[in-house]
Amino acid sequence: MRSTEDEPAALASSAALASPARRRVLGALERSDEPVEAAELAESIGVHVTTARFHLDQLVDAGVVETTTRHRGRRGRPRLQYALVDAVAARARDERSRDRLIDVLAAALEGQGSETRARLSSEAGQNWAASLSVPSGGDAPTERLVRVLDELGFAPERVPEGLSLHACPFRDSARRHRGVICAVHESLIREVLAGDAPDAPDDPDDPDAPAASDSRVEARLLPFAAPDRCLVALSAVR
Repeated sequence: MRSTEDEPAALASSAALASPARRRVLGALERSDEPVEAAELAESIGVHVTTARFHLDQLVDAGVVETTTRHRGRRGRPRLQYALVDAVAARARDERSRDRLIDVLAAALEGQGSETRARLSSEAGQNWAASLSVPSGGDAPTERLVRVLDELGFAPERVPEGLSLHACPFRDSARRHRGVICAVHESLIREVLAGDAPDAPDDPDDPDAPAASDSRVEARLLPFAAPDRCLVALSAVR
């Protein structure tokens, strides 16, 4: 078993992986070339075997890990082993390749000047939002944003300050290239919030002029506001 400590890229948005400890367990299984026993996995990530079994059971219940048995000689009960299900293992490989590409592109942007990097990151977020083709459907801007972030795998939760993001499909890349990845995310968020809000009227003294939108929301992304989550600070703009 390889023993690197990187968190896994696969299934970061799964409810079963809300716990950082379970992400470490999944990462250990991703790095293993064959099924492993709970005790071996526990040793590789530095937790008690009972803790490892608890998290493994959660992953089995979620359908992302499967169990097999290994017989040792003729006596004694067979040993229970754990491995990723085939579909999850394939997805993990795909997402590792995606993460490598993201890292290469982010590193290239980081090599640009600060103004160029900021402009290109902002444009990338705007283009990402446009590619989603999110209809406003009469939703309030914040409701629209919650829906988009949930669909993208950020696991948003409303908090007094705005939205707490409990997951990130690009968490590892964001840790390595925060200035690019998080800037793209912030631009995406602002673009989704802006939606198709009407412009302010040309003549505010004209009673027949359309009223300016009173539901505009401004956003600021605070990356890793807590060790395992980010915060989108929201404030109303009149």
